[in-house]
Amino acid sequence: MRTEECLPIVVFVPRGTKTYAAARSIRALQRLGVDASIVHEDELAREIVRVHRPLWLLRAGAWPLALPHRPPPSATGRTLLALGATHAEPRWTEILARTGGDLTRATELPRIDSAIVDEPHRLAHRLSATRAFDEACAELAIATATRTVRFPRLDVGYFAGLRVVEVVTTLHRGGAERVVLDLVRELRVREAHVTLAVLDAASRATFPTPAGTVDLTASGSTRAARIDALGSLAHEEHADVVHLHLVDGAEIQKLAAACDVPLALTLHNDRPGWAARTTELGPDHVALVFGCSSDVARAFADACPSLASRTRVAWNGIAEHSSPRDHVSLREELDIPEGAVLLLSVANHRPQKRLEQIPAVVASLVRRGVDAHAVLIGEPVSKDPVALAVAASVDAAAAEHGVTERVHLAGTRDDVAPLYAAADVVVTTSAFEGLSLVQLEAMRARKPLVTTAVSGTADIAAFHPGAVHRVDVDASADAFADAVRAALPGAPERLASAFASSAMGARYAALLARAAPPPRRTSGIVLVANNFATGGAQSSARRLLLGLRARGVDVSAVVVQEQAGHPTAGREALVRAGIPVFAAPRAGAVDPLVTAEAVARFVDRAAPSAVVFWNVITQHKVLVAELLAGTPVWDVSPGEMYFASMDRYFEKPRAGHPVREARAYGRLLEGAVVKYAAERAQAESVLGVPVHVVPNGVPLGASRPLRSSGDRLVVGTLARINPDKKLEELVRAVAHLARRDPDLARRLDVRIAGAVEEGCEPYLEELRALAFGLPITFVGEQPATAFLRDLDLFAMISEPSGCPNASLEAMAEGLAVVATDVGGAREQIAHGETGFLVGRGDAEALGDAIASLALQPERRAAVGAAAHARIRALFSVERMVADYARLLLGEDAADAAVA
Repeated sequence: MRTEECLPIVVFVPRGTKTYAAARSIRALQRLGVDASIVHEDELAREIVRVHRPLWLLRAGAWPLALPHRPPPSATGRTLLALGATHAEPRWTEILARTGGDLTRATELPRIDSAIVDEPHRLAHRLSATRAFDEACAELAIATATRTVRFPRLDVGYFAGLRVVEVVTTLHRGGAERVVLDLVRELRVREAHVTLAVLDAASRATFPTPAGTVDLTASGSTRAARIDALGSLAHEEHADVVHLHLVDGAEIQKLAAACDVPLALTLHNDRPGWAARTTELGPDHVALVFGCSSDVARAFADACPSLASRTRVAWNGIAEHSSPRDHVSLREELDIPEGAVLLLSVANHRPQKRLEQIPAVVASLVRRGVDAHAVLIGEPVSKDPVALAVAASVDAAAAEHGVTERVHLAGTRDDVAPLYAAADVVVTTSAFEGLSLVQLEAMRARKPLVTTAVSGTADIAAFHPGAVHRVDVDASADAFADAVRAALPGAPERLASAFASSAMGARYAALLARAAPPPRRTSGIVLVANNFATGGAQSSARRLLLGLRARGVDVSAVVVQEQAGHPTAGREALVRAGIPVFAAPRAGAVDPLVTAEAVARFVDRAAPSAVVFWNVITQHKVLVAELLAGTPVWDVSPGEMYFASMDRYFEKPRAGHPVREARAYGRLLEGAVVKYAAERAQAESVLGVPVHVVPNGVPLGASRPLRSSGDRLVVGTLARINPDKKLEELVRAVAHLARRDPDLARRLDVRIAGAVEEGCEPYLEELRALAFGLPITFVGEQPATAFLRDLDLFAMISEPSGCPNASLEAMAEGLAVVATDVGGAREQIAHGETGFLVGRGDAEALGDAIASLALQPERRAAVGAAAHARIRALFSVERMVADYARLLLGEDAADAAVA
């Protein structure tokens, strides 16, 4: 600490402040050689009330202009409140001009971003849930015991929004460069502070240079010197993120080593078009990687698995509308008959575009009786040897196929709208792409597109069914010609809003803001669940949280289906145990993105080392996982309903959202957990990520004595009353048993315990009707332990398949269990030793198994004792908690937590 008086520093985070703001302030302080703690505004009073020496308070998002020291004490003997002015803030300029810096009598102060408080407890006493920092400071400033002055060494800069340095190699006229320029504009529209940095001198025609562009070629003749200058620029701009385009992977590594600002990278092409050494990047180099299409993002995740969970899709976008133009002039200019079919290709003359294939397509159409012409728009060939060679190959191909007068190289055009208006079909023959702006322009012009099936085309086709005609990359000219004929006539729908430049800007703005991770990381875990209502999954979640807390792990939870003011009993129990539970805006009451953003903000504040999804609605967990780049996210499957709900969601995913398949979701995850081994292969196939097996665990009850054979035989089951649970099979099993052995049936007392789920009341009535005349009682929701202790035998329909807690809890109480052989039941129950398994849906076999154990009390007791021992060995809560601690925190972290 180099401040003269070793002042403690607190960066306070007002409510609603973005994560990147606190990170910005911490980086600025660290560059000055000092550290600070981060305190949220609603915790500030509690944190500073016991501080008995001067304290420097800095608003998150501010950066000091100099390293301050403690101001001299006031000659008046009063306690000192020293304030820093905020650079370029008009209200500070006005008040300083009026007061000269003596603020003791100022009746109204500007926003306070930097302050040294001599006696922090005086400020703490003025802070409350309703009185924010500025209000408390203003009240302290006018107190008779306070001397309030402006102290220049406390002056700061401040910006509320995102600060981005966009970096591109040149502003050549090309798709990637156009995206960068549109992105700069869109981010500025969203009130981000954007500096565009250009690394290299142009070698061909360029786009106009926007305001706020820094030409780094003036910083040195070598690329290495310009990369160094880029790092300095990021520091000078107090950037929250440096967003790189087309930059070499080794240069990104060099920048990451020298620059403390998070780096993000956008890949504008498929793998053959990536800059050198891109695949050598890792988590130490970039915080986020964007693929301009789903295919590009998938290719990068496959090439760099360590960055898969930090890779996102950000579709290219274009303006939604273009001004219509008269297209007659183009046909007249090129002497193309009005009735001819005009194929349009818009591409820079590069080998990747394979323009030399177009003449063969024209020739094939002519042979089929189509009066076809092709117009090729691209870089003027006289300026580039590569472009010159491409143009020559097109001319040669046209001559070879006898269509020289039908293939027109029309050079570059500034206004492409009339070109698309004149076209009948837009054709692209590329060997590879990222997500072509030309193809989006075709959709905007409502022209059919015939294209090779390169990256990005599947995304466009998904939103414009019938408008995109894809052929194999190696398709013949005849196959292209057939696709052109199939596309005529075409009148596609308008450009999908997902590919508008405004949508692109909004997505980048949201995700770039997430590039800076929370400035601190604990060894904690945040568990996200739908709710903590009664149920097996909820019971396991509570046991896990309580068990981890007992091991010294900082745990908290989030629920997305509970109202904040109406907690479930399970949530109340966690809060009583000292575990914070945040109720996000309730799913179903607000847009899922609102809920997801609130969850992400809670996670940012908790700063855990891992987030666990525990039975969360698919759309919500997809959106949350997208936002949590840099935070390891794990998804825990409760069984077959997990996959069924995922299938339903991805049949109709969120409109305009790029995560449109289960594997794309899987790439956002650090890994997944299943609760029984047989489910592992399915999860790996569906999600494509590492999958671990962690069975549920339950508390071990006391072993039970053998009940008298003369007693009534009490058989029970625990299950929520829901058609998914298929309780009618148990009713049919009892009916079969009653027909087989009426004397035994008269001794039976079958109890079904469980709450009726909302909307399932008719199902309960169906069950009651089916059970009429049978020894079956519906006893409602019961405490599990007390209910089980009154039983002689437990029967269970293992539906839907998973790792049911009900059977484990029964075994833990020393009960023999008869269950249907579904999901994890086979791994819980050793058939014939710790219980009995019967075929799925075989009600008669279930009844026979119940009868067998009912008639053999000694065997029933032996099976129950073996079940009790199996729980102790394999399914204890302690084992489950230890497994999750190792998985989520790492072996060393888990052991440290225990110690």
